Amino acid sequence: MSLWAKIRADWVANHELRIRLFMVAFRVANAARKFGPLALPVLAVYKMISAAAGIELPSRTKVGSPLQIQHGFGLVVHGDTVIGNRCVLKQGVTLGIRKAAGPCPVIGDRVQFGPNAQVIGGVTIGDRALIGAGALVLDDVPADFVAVSPKAVVRPKALA
Repeated sequence: MSLWAKIRADWVANHELRIRLFMVAFRVANAARKFGPLALPVLAVYKMISAAAGIELPSRTKVGSPLQIQHGFGLVVHGDTVIGNRCVLKQGVTLGIRKAAGPCPVIGDRVQFGPNAQVIGGVTIGDRALIGAGALVLDDVPADFVAVSPKAVVRPKALA
């Protein structure tokens, strides 16, 4: 898929202008990496856009198309993570490592992440899986499965 096709697909998948512009910057920075040192100005601008957007998605990350980001603030993705096609990431999602130089998550196609979901370590998330809000995923999730966090326990203040 060409750079312009990816940009178009991301533009259609995202409805917030801030996210649309961020995704254009990501795709351009991702494509520019192959030019080595000549890409440094593009990568520097992308870093500033990333910081302003509150989204940490390194330009080296392998990301399918389109990627839909809903709200996006607090989104953190390790650069070695692989994200499949047609995935949805919501605010506060973390896709990262457990320890330095550890393996990263591999995300299948059409995976949706709820707000504040965390996938940590060399975890594989199968196609069409749903990761619920606040879920901490440390083990593989098969295709078409749902990973949810335990429901909060409500107690009187005296017992808390």
